[in-house]
Amino acid sequence: MAMGKEKGAECYTGATKRDQAKIAWDMAKLIIRSSAALITRFRLTVQGIYLRPYSDTFYIPVSKESKKLDGLNAHLSHIDELHAITDNNIIDVMWDSAKSREQPIELITTTMGTERQSTFDDIYENDANVVNGIYSDERLLVFCYELDDEAEWKDLENAYKANPNLGVSISIDSLYEEIEKATNDKSKMVNLLCKTFNVRQTSRHAWLNFEDFDNREKYDLEQFRDNIVIGGFDLSRTGDLTAFSTLFFDKVKKKIVAETMYWCTKKYHDAMNKVPIKLWVKQGYIRISGDELINYRDIVDYVVGNYKNNGWRYIYINYDRWSAGYLINDLEAVGYSKSHVLIATAQGAKTLSIPMQELKANVKQKVLCYQDNPVTKWCWSNCEDEQDRNGNYVLRKGSYERKIDGVATILNAYVSYIPNKEYFMSSKE
Repeated sequence: MAMGKEKGAECYTGATKRDQAKIAWDMAKLIIRSSAALITRFRLTVQGIYLRPYSDTFYIPVSKESKKLDGLNAHLSHIDELHAITDNNIIDVMWDSAKSREQPIELITTTMGTERQSTFDDIYENDANVVNGIYSDERLLVFCYELDDEAEWKDLENAYKANPNLGVSISIDSLYEEIEKATNDKSKMVNLLCKTFNVRQTSRHAWLNFEDFDNREKYDLEQFRDNIVIGGFDLSRTGDLTAFSTLFFDKVKKKIVAETMYWCTKKYHDAMNKVPIKLWVKQGYIRISGDELINYRDIVDYVVGNYKNNGWRYIYINYDRWSAGYLINDLEAVGYSKSHVLIATAQGAKTLSIPMQELKANVKQKVLCYQDNPVTKWCWSNCEDEQDRNGNYVLRKGSYERKIDGVATILNAYVSYIPNKEYFMSSKE
C-alpha cells in the first residue's frame, strides 16, 4: 500500500527517550484496537505497527539513543515534546532521512518547557514569525494553543485558548483542582502555566505580543525635511546587524516616526538562511558593509547623507559605548560634538528601564510608527525583558540568532527623547 503515492511509507515518532516516543505510538495502537475497521488492516507487535499484508509500511517509536536512527527513509517524521530536546541531532537525522521522499511530512508536537533550550526556542520563534506574517513559509502549517498573556490564567474563560479540548478529553474539574493546588505553591504554578496554559516560564518574558507591535502605518519622510531629529545606533563587528535609527516627530498627530537602516557583513549575509536576510538586502532594508568586519565609514556616510540630502539635523545621537570609539571619532571629525550631540548611553537597567516603559506604551498605543520595516518588526518579535531585584527592566534577546538591534537603537534614542519630550512634541513655533 502507498501513502501519499509513495510505497513503503516508514513512519517514526522520535523523542529524547524511547518511553516518551512510545506515548504517541501507544495511543495509535489504542485507536487501532478500538476500531473494527482498522484492526483488520494492521498487525500490532511490541516493536511497531505494520500495515497488512506486506509490512512495508509501518510506524515505530525511536529515540536519540536508538540504533534505528541509522538508515531511516522516513515518509512521516514526528518529533514529540520538543521542549525536552537539547540538541538538533535527532531532528536532523529524522528530517534528513526524508530527502528521498517525494511528499515527506515533518510533524512536531510539544507543550512549553520549564527550561529554555535553543532548539525549542529557534523552532518556536520561527513558527510564531510565520503565523504572525513576519515572513512566510508556504509549506509550514502551525497550530499554537496558548494564552496571549500569562495573567489570563486567572479567568477560566481563557483556558480554552490553551486547551481547545477542555471538557472533552480534559476534565474541567481536574483543571479546577490543578489551579487550586498551584495557587499557593509557586513550583506547581510554574508547571501549571507551562504545561496547562502553554506559557514559557523563565526570568525573561516576551516584551510585546504581536498585536502590540504590529503597525502598518507609513509616513512620507519628505514632510520631515530640514527637521531636528534624534539618532541612535547599535554596532556590530561580524555576526550581527548594525543599525541606525532616526526619530522624527509629528507634532500635529503627536506621533513619533522611527526610520531604521541596517548593515551586515557579506559573511553574515551569505551564512544566514533561517530568516530572509538575503531578501531584506535585495529590498534595501539591509546594506552589505565589509566582507568580515563592518566598515563603520558606511554609517558615517549615512548620517552625513541624511543631512546633505534631507536636511535632517541630529541634535542627539545616542549609542552603546561598546566598540564605538572609531565611529565616534569619525562622526566628531565631520562636525558632531562629543560633548553635546554624541551621547554615550549605558545599557543597564538603571538607564534603560524608564525609556523601556515609555517605548512599550508608545508602541502598544501606536504612537510610535516604525515605517512597517520588516527587519524592525522581526526585532520587535525577538525582544524579551528581564527584571532585576530593584524592579528595573532591561532589554534582552532570547538567543544569539534572534536580533533586536533595530529596537535597541530606538530605545537608545528614547534616552534623549524622554527628558526633552516637550521640546520635540510641542506644536508651538
